[in-house]
Amino acid sequence: MFPVALWKVKLGLAGRFRAFGGSMEPVIPSGSRVTIEPVDVERIELGDIVAVKVCDETMLHLVKAIDRDERRIEVSGTSGPANGWTSFDSVYAICTRIEG
Repeated sequence: MFPVALWKVKLGLAGRFRAFGGSMEPVIPSGSRVTIEPVDVERIELGDIVAVKVCDETMLHLVKAIDRDERRIEVSGTSGPANGWTSFDSVYAICTRIEG
């Protein structure tokens, strides 16, 4: 989905890319330029937008629930059902800016 941006984040840098799709509208309109940065998973809060791997997909989604004891979060788009739970190890970045 956004391999160059994720590669930059793994190097400790900010990554930028255009996000396409409707799952995060109206918060992130399709085609918006977003910035993602490295994240300290211990500081994730409800409502944060994170780059996360769920099953075989990496996506930007909202943090809907946090289970700190099990070290996992539940994510979803802005409408519809949750996409499911994923471990802290599958959280790659946090969205820090949305343009467009």
